Order: sequence, then C-alpha cells, then structure tokens
Amino acid sequence: MIYLKSFILSSTCIFVKNNSFMSVNAQKYKMLKRKHKKAILFNEYEMNAFNRYCKKFKISNQSQLIREALFSKVIQGFEDNYPTLFSNEELKKLENYS
Repeated sequence: MIYLKSFILSSTCIFVKNNSFMSVNAQKYKMLKRKHKKAILFNEYEMNAFNRYCKKFKISNQSQLIREALFSKVIQGFEDNYPTLFSNEELKKLENYS
C-alpha cells in the first residue's frame, strides 16, 4: 500500500512505499513511459503519400503524428458511442412521444 506523506522536496510530494522514496514527477514519468508496441503495414501508395505529407509539412516525429491521428479517432469514437440508459431505438420512440 502506498501512503502519501506530507514531505515537500523540491516542490513535489513524496510517496513512501516500503521506506523507498520516489518523487511525483518520477512516478508520473514511470506511468507514462511507452513500453507497448503495435506495428502497422503500409502499401507503396500509402507510404509514398505519408512520406510526401511529412516532407511537405516538415514533420520530423512521424510516430507522434500517427499517435495523435489514432487517438483523435479513438476519442471521437468514445464521444459518439457514449453509454446511455436506453438504446437508440428506445430513444427514437421516446422522441416521437414528445
């Protein structure tokens, strides 16, 4: 179990676990470190288009571009399909009664 102590060391709180200290910044970095891989394959046309786009807009970090595009789509999907109490058909029926 991790207990939050009220120590302040260089403006960050310290978490104590089994008498070992780790700053909040170090803990946050450890949590956000990317350690899982996914691979995608492009055909020649897709790869050429991607490379032209990166060259035209001077994109040096291609993995960041792909990550941002992917997660913008993922987040949009979550926003479009949020959980509701009623199914879409039931909501349409309720709208017709109003």
